Amino acid sequence: MLGPASLLYTALPVWRRNRLGHADWPLDDQAYALQALMTGFLGAIARRQALSGVTVDGPDRVMAAAVTALLGPEEGGPADVRATAEEGARLLHEKRQAELSLIPPAGSRT
Repeated sequence: MLGPASLLYTALPVWRRNRLGHADWPLDDQAYALQALMTGFLGAIARRQALSGVTVDGPDRVMAAAVTALLGPEEGGPADVRATAEEGARLLHEKRQAELSLIPPAGSRT
């Protein structure tokens, strides 16, 4: 699976295990809500317009607050952040390698 959903289903479990996101509601619900939030935020940025006439100073600050409200305040410390970054990087590298292995070599016939 590619795209935002794949990224969320890779990242969210790692965040949850390392106390950087709440694990008190279903992963599917949390992933759906976060993807919907990101889609709306990115759409608003792409259109460079206010949403329904509402303007804010620092939409990135609002987005950060919304993600924190959605995931819950992080309870992990620096070691948890480090563990999350290391595991996340490893998982993303593995997924990248798996996807690249599906691409036929240049000059080959499919």
